[in-house]
Amino acid sequence: MTGARARVGGSWSFNLHVCTPQQELLQSVGPGKHILPRLCALPFQYFTDPRLKQILFPTLICVCFEHPANTQQLQSEMNCSLVADFLQGILQQSEDDTSPDLPAPLLLENRFPASKWKAARQYFAAAQPDSDA
Repeated sequence: MTGARARVGGSWSFNLHVCTPQQELLQSVGPGKHILPRLCALPFQYFTDPRLKQILFPTLICVCFEHPANTQQLQSEMNCSLVADFLQGILQQSEDDTSPDLPAPLLLENRFPASKWKAARQYFAAAQPDSDA
């Protein structure tokens, strides 16, 4: 699958892909600033507006799921339970057979395997913020 280019925050854009371990590593240690602080610094609406969450949170899931260094970075920026709650909502929507009104490349099922949604919810629910911070 090819990536879709998405504009977020008005001032920069990035490619949205189905993530592979190699892409996750590049996003973590690639040239320039790490992507996670930039994503976590998006306007508040991306964390509250259901449509914008459908764009941001799948990216966070792809970048952080089963990637301890990225998850630790995410924990330093936000509470991972927000991601777990988002996934719980997605799981409920899939049971209700409803889908958000977004272009196909942005849908979670096209960016992250549905077979891993429950495991990802558990992963992010178990991720605890660093108490030493």
